[in-house]
Amino acid sequence: MGKRIIQQARGHGSKTYRVRRKAFRFEIKYPPVLKGEGEVIKLLNSAGHSAPLAKVKYSEGAFYMPAFDGMIEGQKISFGGKKIKEGNVMELKDIPIKTKVYNLESRPRDGGVFIRSAGSNAVVKRISEGGVFVRMPSKKDKKFHLKCKSTIGKIAGTDR
Repeated sequence: MGKRIIQQARGHGSKTYRVRRKAFRFEIKYPPVLKGEGEVIKLLNSAGHSAPLAKVKYSEGAFYMPAFDGMIEGQKISFGGKKIKEGNVMELKDIPIKTKVYNLESRPRDGGVFIRSAGSNAVVKRISEGGVFVRMPSKKDKKFHLKCKSTIGKIAGTDR
């Protein structure tokens, strides 16, 4: 009698193929209302994520986001506005063409679901009244709503 194939073993749910609940204790999401400026309090290594995380403090509390390449503790990050700088969180309509972005929202205010793995990024290709077209890491263009938020830059952890 042979062994189970790997898909069967994963489906069974043994300890070998389970993720510890403690690994996902950090929730990566943009807050619903995000304006002004924030400061990076701490850079963290999470077992459940391939990229390092940054704890960002802002006027109404704190939240976690994937760190960008070159982020340091104590760094200031702006939310909204027109200033293009790595780490700034902006709506897609305000980001110029050919800018690298990550942690994209699929719908406005959902917290960011695309481009969150280490070393990845997307590029803003085209802006129109219907939406913003972004070139994903898979080399396919995807259309997003104008009010979707995204972080400017490239995610840290390329060499992992």
